[in-house]
Amino acid sequence: MQKEEIGMRVRNLRRERRLTQEQLAERLDCSVQFLSLVERGQRGMSLGMFCLCIEALCVSADELLGKIAVCEKQEREEMRLLEGCSGLERKIILDVAEVIKQDLREKR
Repeated sequence: MQKEEIGMRVRNLRRERRLTQEQLAERLDCSVQFLSLVERGQRGMSLGMFCLCIEALCVSADELLGKIAVCEKQEREEMRLLEGCSGLERKIILDVAEVIKQDLREKR
């Protein structure tokens, strides 16, 4: 896998989520300069940073590696709802959504 391809995906995903380099760098615990090098394909990411990146951008490892097609627009919008949430907040939101889904199916 080429550093340039991953860097381009990081940049595109960051922009889709309307994040600045400063905001993403903070989430990745790295400098803006380093993130800029990654996005331009001039530096690679460690496995740890890669894991932080998929979490920060709400994507799968396969998606960041380009192994699957980018999610549909609806899926992206759903993922944006969870953006910026803590792990506990995400769990609560998903649990509530599951209860609502079950309730709706029972009422059909």
